[in-house]
Amino acid sequence: MTTLSRPGVSAGMARARALGVHVGRPRVAADATVDRAGELRGEGLSYRQIAERLAAEGVPTLGGKSWTKDAVVYLLKRSSS
Repeated sequence: MTTLSRPGVSAGMARARALGVHVGRPRVAADATVDRAGELRGEGLSYRQIAERLAAEGVPTLGGKSWTKDAVVYLLKRSSS
């Protein structure tokens, strides 16, 4: 089994960045995700209800985790600035 050391991982990430590859969390949500969340908010749904609806519709989060009300607030606030 191969184990990666922190310096080795960092070096690999640095090489990828040098080649122009984005490393890490996506910078922005898909426009469709922002639009859908805004649409649901416009219908009067709470942030928690929006999170539940996006999860039920299979919409992925930025970090690949579960939708929470905080994730919805973050998404909508970032998209409005």
